[in-house]
Amino acid sequence: MMNIHRWLTALLGAYSEYTWLFHGFLTFLIAAFLYWLQRKVFKRLLVRCQQTSYVWDDAFVQALFLPVSVLIWLFAITLFGGYTLSDFHYDAWSLLMSRIRVGGASLIFIWFIWRFITQMEFRLVRPVANRKPMDANTVFVVGRFARIGLFIVGVLLLMDDLGIPLTGLLAFGGGGAIVMGIAAQQLLANWFGGVMIFLDKPFRLGDWIRSPDRNIEGKVTFIGWRTTQVMSLDNAPLYIPNAVFNQIVIVNPGRMTHRKIDFMIGVRYDDVAIVKDLVKAIEAMLKQHSKVDHSESFSAHLMNFGASSLDINIACFTRVTSSPQWRDVQQDIFFKVIDLVREHKAEFAFPTVTTHIPDKISIRGDFVHDNNKK
Repeated sequence: MMNIHRWLTALLGAYSEYTWLFHGFLTFLIAAFLYWLQRKVFKRLLVRCQQTSYVWDDAFVQALFLPVSVLIWLFAITLFGGYTLSDFHYDAWSLLMSRIRVGGASLIFIWFIWRFITQMEFRLVRPVANRKPMDANTVFVVGRFARIGLFIVGVLLLMDDLGIPLTGLLAFGGGGAIVMGIAAQQLLANWFGGVMIFLDKPFRLGDWIRSPDRNIEGKVTFIGWRTTQVMSLDNAPLYIPNAVFNQIVIVNPGRMTHRKIDFMIGVRYDDVAIVKDLVKAIEAMLKQHSKVDHSESFSAHLMNFGASSLDINIACFTRVTSSPQWRDVQQDIFFKVIDLVREHKAEFAFPTVTTHIPDKISIRGDFVHDNNKK
């Protein structure tokens, strides 16, 4: 061992001008060995973590693998650069390499946390056999807040590592925040609208919503910082600013326990003799219908003597709440009512006007015509 040490010392002494090359070769050799070793270790760790019931362990290993690889080569490159520049007496550049190494390590750490948040989001919303998935909207919003805080911390750490004073930046940031707040009022309103969607939870991803105030109806496919995407009935995406939801009424049929079917039909006055039997038949049909919730009120009543019809009101509740299925149930009840009207030999009324013509018609003016005169 001593002979090897003497041989290396003699070799370096003989070729002292190439010491930086030896340091570089040794540094990259060690880096290559560490890279190979960490790949082996991480593969074994990942296999073991995937066999556990925990969510965080395999997310941690998946998130850590690539940053550690980059960190190894960052240290190798910056150490080699520092040795080389120091040997050539570029001390200022050598110090810069040291700062790049420290700043890069900070950025890689932030990158690892960012990847860990992403991996956790993916695993928490994914259905697993022994675990119920969490609400996707909650997971993604919490992840966004975590990323914003992580980004701010990362910028501050990087500036501190590079020797940039933070006092002036914080003072400038306070004044800049006021200016930006004035200039971006609508943007901030949309951002806070997104926060209120997260806190109040009037709807979630996948919910079918509609607004009686605006022409908005469809499935919620994305909730972002500024806008929410709703896929309409004709598969046209609607991009709605989040601030709008603070000013309009939102109906979320997916959270309804029941949905009402309420409509009016009109039969002729000539069918007055069978109206009573028709009303009873419609009510019996509702009582036997499999989609009508009989624990809620349901009825068929003669409601009004219209100008040209006898108006019958039909109302019931169904447990089907989604709009397409609810329309199918309502349509089925419509068809059954039509069949009952036909069975009772009745007809639906339509607006009519009766005109009475007297025997004599006189028109004021110079001309008078009498129908009795031949």
